[in-house]
Amino acid sequence: MSTRKVILMGKLQSNLEKGLTLITVPDIEFILCTSLDALADALTQPGVDTVITGAGLDLHIRLAAIEMIFQESDSISVHMKDFASGPEGFGPFANRVLSGESQS
Repeated sequence: MSTRKVILMGKLQSNLEKGLTLITVPDIEFILCTSLDALADALTQPGVDTVITGAGLDLHIRLAAIEMIFQESDSISVHMKDFASGPEGFGPFANRVLSGESQS
């Protein structure tokens, strides 16, 4: 089984690193991004199939990220965490997305 590449984009590196400890889906290589420049660099890596954005990013950055992703690829899926579930909601959200489970 090959390792998937997933971009996690958030406001703070420390929050992304903490979020990684909550993800239980195996065989994933994560690329952490805290800026649009970092996202642009990450999108040049082959094999990226998913981007998950945290809720802490400003709306204009989230929208610019979506535009950048969709201009770069027609096969990368984008998942945006809600704000209401707070930081503790990141792990369950990311695990559902990465395991293919639907939200209940």
